[in-house]
Amino acid sequence: LPVGIQYPDSARYNTLVTRKFIVQNDAISDSTIPKLNPNHEIINVRQGYVRCNLLALPNNSFITSDRGIEKSLFQRKLEVLFVDPACVKLDGFEHGFFGGTCGIHENLLFICGSLTYFKEQELIREFTEKDGVQIIELYDGRPVDVGTILFLKD
Repeated sequence: LPVGIQYPDSARYNTLVTRKFIVQNDAISDSTIPKLNPNHEIINVRQGYVRCNLLALPNNSFITSDRGIEKSLFQRKLEVLFVDPACVKLDGFEHGFFGGTCGIHENLLFICGSLTYFKEQELIREFTEKDGVQIIELYDGRPVDVGTILFLKD
């Protein structure tokens, strides 16, 4: 499907794929994603910008800034922490999303900004520590939604 500038065309590939799950909005996501991952359980959500709103930790626990995604994960008895994204900066918008501020590589969670701006700062630290994940804040300022931080392997 073509990617466009306006929603929903801008969210066609904004899906989160883990070792077990595909979290996506079935109504707008490209059907190729599940075909490439046939053994994954699909979790359909109403949010189109799934990856922007959702971070998967190594042990199938999640952090989200979307209440609908939180509810869908809870229904599957998955461990999930909701984080209010009000402090997240995204130019042109009232705020960005938690998943858009960060990326995970192995057991390191990189955040584009400081956790001190989140009212759930301590919960985030406890939740990630329980999963064996170390947090690395990339700078001391307000968190910025950069779309997500990706790590590429060669």
